[in-house]
Amino acid sequence: MNKRFKICLFHFLCLIGLEALFELLIFDNYMRTTIFSILFFILPISLLISLLTQVFKRKVSFILGILIYGFLGFWFSLEFIFKRVYQVFFSISLFQLTDQVVAFGGNAILAIIKNLPFVILFFIPLILFIVFKNKLLVTRLKGKRLLIGILTLIL
Repeated sequence: MNKRFKICLFHFLCLIGLEALFELLIFDNYMRTTIFSILFFILPISLLISLLTQVFKRKVSFILGILIYGFLGFWFSLEFIFKRVYQVFFSISLFQLTDQVVAFGGNAILAIIKNLPFVILFFIPLILFIVFKNKLLVTRLKGKRLLIGILTLIL
């Protein structure tokens, strides 16, 4: 199997794992339409992450991968904790309610401690990316390969 395909498969499986974990922890069930829409939307995102981690030099790609998976772990954890504490999904527009944001700060620490095993699970892709960095970071895409990658992502 091609190494670049394995890298794309890694990103795809990590994103599927994050979504599946979140869905199972929050909703306790799946519908066929949910699975199809998750697969449909995660494929281009995993291609984008694969392309971003192969365009730059190894050091920049490694830092970019850490930032991407760190942000995803943080975002999924935030959504999970917010849903557990307030029974609604987190939205940026909720920051307009500044008095409630301050109250969330105190509750958030207790909720994070209470749900720490689940929060750690959302950071498993980041840990895997760091552990397997030598296998996931390859030489930069240049010329035709970069153009083919961008066109594949657009289509």
